[in-house]
Amino acid sequence: MPLAATAVGAVQLHKDYLNFFEFVASLWKMRQLNLREIAMIFEYYLLNVKDHED
Repeated sequence: MPLAATAVGAVQLHKDYLNFFEFVASLWKMRQLNLREIAMIFEYYLLNVKDHED
């Protein structure tokens, strides 16, 4: 895969992540999610991020 295509894919992936976090923040701001629920959503991933080697 050409480097430019890889870079475009990486940008899109990061853009998708940012959109997701913005969505979660919007739900929190509208009081559809509370901080405890947000912590529950990310707890597993945050606790295991140190084990990810990439």
